[in-house]
Amino acid sequence: MHFDGTTIDTFNITDSSVNSDLQPSVIAMSDGDLLAVYNFSGSNIIYAYYYNSSTESWSTQAQRYQVDLGNENAVEPKLAIDSNDNIYVYWTELNTSYPNQSGLWLSIFEKDGHNFSATDWSTPIRLSGDSETNDIYPKIIIDAQDNAHAVWCDEDLSSGIFDIFSRFYDQTSSTWQTTTAIESESTLTAINPYEFYTSTSRKCIMPDITINSEGNAMAVFSLLNEESKQHYLHVNTFDINTKSWGTSASIAYIENGSSVDYYFRRPEVVMDAIGNATVLYTEVGNDSEATSTAKYNEYFPGNGWNDAYSIINATDISTISSTSNTYKSSLLPTVTQKSNGDLVGVIGVTHDNTSENTQIFTLEFK
Repeated sequence: MHFDGTTIDTFNITDSSVNSDLQPSVIAMSDGDLLAVYNFSGSNIIYAYYYNSSTESWSTQAQRYQVDLGNENAVEPKLAIDSNDNIYVYWTELNTSYPNQSGLWLSIFEKDGHNFSATDWSTPIRLSGDSETNDIYPKIIIDAQDNAHAVWCDEDLSSGIFDIFSRFYDQTSSTWQTTTAIESESTLTAINPYEFYTSTSRKCIMPDITINSEGNAMAVFSLLNEESKQHYLHVNTFDINTKSWGTSASIAYIENGSSVDYYFRRPEVVMDAIGNATVLYTEVGNDSEATSTAKYNEYFPGNGWNDAYSIINATDISTISSTSNTYKSSLLPTVTQKSNGDLVGVIGVTHDNTSENTQIFTLEFK
């Protein structure tokens, strides 16, 4: 699909008559070229297609490139881009004994004019752990100096403990530094976002990470102490001068007792050049999204984190929505930051009626 500001054009860039093409991701380069990747689910292979803006055409199926190792266990490809239009393609590589083993892998597409060939790709490398870990929900982000951060949730298969890990790519030395635990308290574990309502085992939620123009980073993640039923939303910061992470701190907390399962779902974080930050997330309760509330916390250097606020409520909905349905819950906020520092968010809102109607709203934070 291509939008030129007036019309939307669609293109079928893949041709799978039998298997499904899933988990697509696309990224734009400074000259208007595009790189798209997806999971060819019939074989769990990751393919890449290239859009040449000078010819206004996509590469053909015969020209597509297989990014992964060819073990037919690659899923969930994602993209990040540096200042030279080099593209980091990263994915989860499943072991044959999955879900007990998986790893974070990376291949880099090096921009070379409008060309697209096998010689433009680096050999895939494993960024995370070893064969005795289950590394899930990764994210890579790149700063203005082309340093990169990778974060993921790591399950130690021998101990059953979940940690949040990170690796830093130092552009100066052109090397990936050793793996660092952003959060490794053995008494705390997190919740799997695809198993929202279970609390019988330790699970983790995908961490998010942001970076500002100075190169300082901030990671946010959800943690659970199963025995005490205490749930936390944690943050940690990376100092570009020392090239190290600090100590994680809790910015939100729930103690829910034994009968109700509350937790923090899918947090996202953004940060500006001077270190002001905003975290958005869904607070889920009563073993159901029926009582979900989308909230945010703000951070200001020198003042710390403020209390949580609801992003939207029933009064807001009655003002901006044409529906007569009763507001029920808000969930899954996502956010991006404009060049002037203002935030633009997208949020889902459900209504208390028989059809479980859900609407999507956009909001601007100034």
